Amino acid sequence: MTVREKILANTTNFFMQEGCRKVTMDEIATYNCMSKRTLYENFRDKNDLVEQCVLYGNNLANSHYSEFMNCSDNVLDFLLEGYEGHQSSVMGNYISFLDEVKKYFPEIYRKTVDYIKKSHRDMLSLILKRGQDDGFIIKLIATEDMVMAMASIMKATVLLSSDKESVMSHQKIFKLLNVIYLRGLATDKGRAVIDEFLEKHKNDNN
Repeated sequence: MTVREKILANTTNFFMQEGCRKVTMDEIATYNCMSKRTLYENFRDKNDLVEQCVLYGNNLANSHYSEFMNCSDNVLDFLLEGYEGHQSSVMGNYISFLDEVKKYFPEIYRKTVDYIKKSHRDMLSLILKRGQDDGFIIKLIATEDMVMAMASIMKATVLLSSDKESVMSHQKIFKLLNVIYLRGLATDKGRAVIDEFLEKHKNDNN
């Protein structure tokens, strides 16, 4: 791992823990156990470092998801349970970091958001394609169309959970819509997996 890569790994973790708005380059240098001069030899300024950490964090989250998915029995188990479980750890921290970047570093957010969205769509497309190949998801709908529909579900979740009259949490709304959508895409084999999941979790949050 190069000095630059070590700085990105450490600083991305630092931003996820402490936020990126208030921390100074002095604090970042101290966290990395190096001089500020070394920091500036690798990154132009704080904005440059924040931008590169956004991209690094996105790649880290995607790698984490790929590794976790490969350990799952099938893609439906991953999408129904594993994905949600890891939402609160690596991806949850990254989303909080990204929200802060969007608020306080809007130019950086605009520069990176298209890349981030595309990388997530590409990963989801691979997951759904694997589900089709393994016989859990029907092949009558193109994976690209399924991915776009899931993006719409995410947007609907945000709108529904922001409604002041809503009695359901963001996570619960997403889980419900996700289960309904995936069951519609599933083969008989896939629906059996989903129904087993629903039976197992029928008393959750009651």
